[in-house]
Amino acid sequence: MIRIYADFNERDELGRAVLSIPGSQADIKQNEGKLSPGLKIVLYQPGELEVEATLEFDRGWVGIPDWTTIKRY
Repeated sequence: MIRIYADFNERDELGRAVLSIPGSQADIKQNEGKLSPGLKIVLYQPGELEVEATLEFDRGWVGIPDWTTIKRY
């Protein structure tokens, strides 16, 4: 499963993780051509947590976390 860095403090009004920060963009760039709306991914913060999410494109990539899958480190 593709892993994309996320800062969970950077969320939109719908609670989606906004993936426009440099760490997210680096992971997105590494996976160019593999990403599409509806794709299941893992959003992560190193040393803190990871959660499965669904990828969407809304003026930029966002992830919809499935908080039932959270793993804390």
